[in-house]
Amino acid sequence: MDFRTAILALVLFVSLLIFGIGLFRVSFGDEPHSPAVDMRQATQIVLEQFPHARILEMELDTDDGRLVYEVELITAEGQKKEIHINATTGRIEKIEYD
Repeated sequence: MDFRTAILALVLFVSLLIFGIGLFRVSFGDEPHSPAVDMRQATQIVLEQFPHARILEMELDTDDGRLVYEVELITAEGQKKEIHINATTGRIEKIEYD
C-alpha cells in the first residue's frame, strides 16, 4: 500500500467514525441530551420550596456541562430570585437573591 492510499484510507475511516458518532448520538462525555426532570416537575420543585411564588421565566440551559433549569421568580414576600435546578437529579443547586 502506498502513502496516498494509506492517507485516503485513514481519512475515510475518520469520516465514517465521526459520521457514525453523530448518527447514533454516541456521547463520550457526561452531558445528557435530554432532561430526566421535565419543566412541570421543575415547577413543582420550585413551588414546594417557595409556596405562592410567581414564576417569571424558566429555561433549560447548561451550566458546567450539566443541564439545569434557570428559574426567575418573585416570592410571596416580593423578593426576586433566580433558582438553578439540576435537570437530571431535580436538586436545587443555586439560589441567587436580587
